[in-house]
Amino acid sequence: MEFHIHHIKEAARVVKILSLFDPKTTKVLKKAPRCLTAKQSALIEVRKTVHSFVTGMVILDEAVCVEEFSNCRVLGRVFLRAYGRTSAVGIVTRII
Repeated sequence: MEFHIHHIKEAARVVKILSLFDPKTTKVLKKAPRCLTAKQSALIEVRKTVHSFVTGMVILDEAVCVEEFSNCRVLGRVFLRAYGRTSAVGIVTRII
């Protein structure tokens, strides 16, 4: 899977989905769902790996510079793509 943000493309691996929520009300529908289907909204967390220790929910091979969507709409959009097709689209809500 590839993680795309502005002009950067990095190899990534999804480790965990934190919660599934209703996009209209932002109410959490299910915590830690096993999978997502089309047109569902979910919260995932992105962190960089440190050596071989997994510290996040999406593992990236390299450090990536990101900006919160609330600060800069253009730089806060992210995409997950696999085999040339977009698997997920999202925004950066918080930087830890």
